[in-house]
Amino acid sequence: IVSPGTCTLAANQTGNSNYSAATQVTRTIAITGIASTISISDTTTAFTYTGLAQGPSTSATSGSTGTVTYSYQGRLSTTYGPSATKPTNAGTYTVTATVAASGNYAGASSSSVDFEISKAALTITSSSHTVTYGDAIPTITASYAGLVNSESSSVISGQSCVTTYSTSSSAGTPQSTSCSGGTSSNYLVTYVAGSVTVNTKTLTITGLSGSNKEFNGSRVGTATGTPTLVGKVGSDDVLLSGTPTFTFASANAANGISLVASGYTLTGTT
Repeated sequence: IVSPGTCTLAANQTGNSNYSAATQVTRTIAITGIASTISISDTTTAFTYTGLAQGPSTSATSGSTGTVTYSYQGRLSTTYGPSATKPTNAGTYTVTATVAASGNYAGASSSSVDFEISKAALTITSSSHTVTYGDAIPTITASYAGLVNSESSSVISGQSCVTTYSTSSSAGTPQSTSCSGGTSSNYLVTYVAGSVTVNTKTLTITGLSGSNKEFNGSRVGTATGTPTLVGKVGSDDVLLSGTPTFTFASANAANGISLVASGYTLTGTT
C-alpha cells in the first residue's frame, strides 16, 4: 500500500479432494495520509468596523498543499455563522482554518482563533445658531463625522436633539444645543454640543412727527406726537423714558430735512 485511501483485502482458500473452496472473506482497511498541520497566522490584527467583510484569513501549513478554507462564527453575545464568509458587523468572533488532503498527506484543522471587530468612532455635532431675542426656537440638526461605506445617519437609533434656548432667553446669555441618546451596533458615538448666540433685539420708536421751523441758523428742532415702542416681545416690561432732544441734519433752510432724536432710554425689568 503506497498511498492513502481505502483498501479491500480478500482472503480466499481453494478446496481439495475432501473440502470445497472456502467462502471468500473481505476486510476494508482505511489508510490515512501523513499528518499535516495548519495554524492561523494573523492572530494580532486589529479590526474596526468599515461596513465591509473582514477577519483573519492567512495561515501556515505543513504537509498537505490542498485548498485552505476558513469558518467564521460569532462568540459571546455575537450571533453569526458558522460561515465561510468573513463577518461585517462589529462583534466578537472565532475563526478556524482547514486544509484539504492532497497527495499522501491528510487534511487538518487549526485551533480556533478569537478576534474582534471594534465599533467605528462616530462624532455627532449639534448645530450652532445665532438668533435675535424673541425669535422662534431654531431647529437643531446634527452633523455626522465618521460614517463609513456611504452609510447614513439612519444607522443611529433613539437620538434626540434639544436646546436650552427659548423665546425668553436673555440676549447675551450663552445657550446650548445638544444631541444625545443615540445607539448603534457598529458605531461608538461621541457627542459635541453646539451653541445658540442670542443677539439683542432692535426696537423702533414711532408716532412722532417733526415740526417745521423758520431758519434761525440752529439745528435744534422739535417733534409732536406720542412716542410708541414697536417690536417688544410679548408682555415684556420695557418702557420708553428719558428726555429726548431733536436735531436737524442741516441748519440750512430746506424741505424734508431729517430730524434725529436722541436721549431716549429703555427702562423696565426686561
